[in-house]
Parts: sequence; C-alpha cells; structure tokens
Amino acid sequence: MYIMPHFMVLVVLLSFMVRAAGAQSNTWELTAKYGPPELEQYRVTPEISLTVEYGQDRTICQLLVEPRTKSVSEISGDLVDKLLNELLPLGARQGEARTMLEQMGCPALLSEDYDNVRIARAMNDCAPAGKSVTSMVIEWKQPECPVRNNAH
Repeated sequence: MYIMPHFMVLVVLLSFMVRAAGAQSNTWELTAKYGPPELEQYRVTPEISLTVEYGQDRTICQLLVEPRTKSVSEISGDLVDKLLNELLPLGARQGEARTMLEQMGCPALLSEDYDNVRIARAMNDCAPAGKSVTSMVIEWKQPECPVRNNAH
C-alpha cells in the first residue's frame, strides 16, 4: 500500500528530471538560435577577469580588466601595465597619446586617447602603494563598434 505512492513520486521526479535535462542548451545551440555572444569573460588570474565586448562581425570593441571578486578591489599597477602591453602593444596604438587625469580625492581616472583607441584606468590613489588600479578599459574607435560617451 505504501509502495505505490512512493513509486508514483519517483516516476514524477524522474519525469521532471528528464524534461529539465532536455531543456538545457549548449553553447552551439544558443549561438545557432540567438547568434554569437556579444560578451565573453576570461579568467586572467584567480583575482582578475578580462571581459571582451564585440561589435559587428565579432570585432573586438572593448576590453575590461577588473577584479573578479568583491574581496579584491585593486589590481597592481605593474600587472595592469603588463596586461595592457600584451593586449595592446605600443605599436598598435596610432598617433600621439593625448593624456588626461581627473582626480577628486582618492578616486582618479587616467585616460590616454590615441587616434584608434582609448585607454582609461580607474584608480584609487589612497590604496596601498602598487595596488591602485580598480579597472582598466580599452575601447577601439572603429565603425563596427558602438560609440560610447562614458568615462568608464
């Protein structure tokens, strides 16, 4: 008498699990249905992520380097410089850099504007020495990329 209700519960649970498993999609199915992703995120280190934003035809339009977790709020300036030179070597930056620094107390924004790309670093000048960058954005100036009016 008690076996039948337990059996029915088991059948219902198994039925639900099969339907749930069938509803899951993989990357190829999502891409086929919705097109390629506009954003991708990479783990540079356990503490740092790199988010890539694409424009038309999967052209890289923006790279965002930032801490991966709330427990890490700043990144070493040396590491940010190293990543910048890996992601965008000096030879790929066209024209003369037009540099601007905006600062209000501890927060600061350092912008380098080239003919083809803009680099912006958000910094905390009150952070311990060497750990002052809170994020870095590299934005390409290409027709395939959306125009942005944000400082970061």
